[in-house]
Amino acid sequence: MGNEDRRGYREVMGLEEKTAKSPVTEITVTLTINASLRLVEQAFIEPALLNSWFRESLGLVKHNPGKNLRFDFGKDELITVNLLAKGPAKCQVGLNHSKINDERALEEKKAFWRESLSDLAALVEKS
Repeated sequence: MGNEDRRGYREVMGLEEKTAKSPVTEITVTLTINASLRLVEQAFIEPALLNSWFRESLGLVKHNPGKNLRFDFGKDELITVNLLAKGPAKCQVGLNHSKINDERALEEKKAFWRESLSDLAALVEKS
C-alpha cells in the first residue's frame, strides 16, 4: 500500500483531516492575433506602444525574446505572457495572471484581460 492509499484510509477513518485545496488564484487568457510575433512583442516592451493599448502600469521583470515576458502587476501579482508564432503574420498570445489576492475578482480580471488583449490586437493588426 502506497503513502497515498494510507493517507486516504486515515482520512476516511477520521484519523486525519483532509488536506484543504488551495483556492484558484490565477487566470489564463489566450488570443490569436493577425500580426507578427515581433510586432506583438514590441507592443509589450515599448512604452509608447504599450501605453496606446494598455491603461495600467506593468513592471517588466524578465524578457526572453521571441518567447515570453514576465511583469509585476498591482500588489504582488504576476503576469506572464507567452508568445508563439503561428506563421509570418500570426501570433498566439497566452497571458497568465497569477497570485491574485481576491478570489472573487477572478472573472472580473479575466474579462479585463480579454478586453486588453482585444485592444492589443486592434492596434497591431492595423499596423
